[in-house]
Amino acid sequence: MKPTLAGIDYGSKRAGTTAIAALRNERVELLLCPKKKDADRFVLSWAAAHHPQVLYLDAPLSLPGVYRGLPGCSDYFYRRADREANAMSPMFLGGLTARANKLKADLQPLPVREVYPGGLARRPNPPAPGQQKTGEPPGLARH
Repeated sequence: MKPTLAGIDYGSKRAGTTAIAALRNERVELLLCPKKKDADRFVLSWAAAHHPQVLYLDAPLSLPGVYRGLPGCSDYFYRRADREANAMSPMFLGGLTARANKLKADLQPLPVREVYPGGLARRPNPPAPGQQKTGEPPGLARH
């Protein structure tokens, strides 16, 4: 049975720091990209073989709005969500940001969503496992 979803902790291309966690039949399977192996190919190969319904990627999947011509955006370094979550700038993470966006394009038509679990972990009073906080998107606690 194919996994319903997968999360990617996206690391350096050949450092062995990229990991995949896939939910399948109410069990989580973990895989780690070996050192010196291409992490992007590792993820692409895994996705092609396992066909998850959605993939959640811990990496920036867009640039600040000023680069996309979004009205009211004047920040060249951070997206609004980066500021709110006290996250690193996607511009500072340049190479990782570029690789993540290429990976998303290469994985089409698979839905790829940006996530930032570090931001949730640093929040005061983070929700307990299985608990949903008010104002969070429906289904967040289920995944």
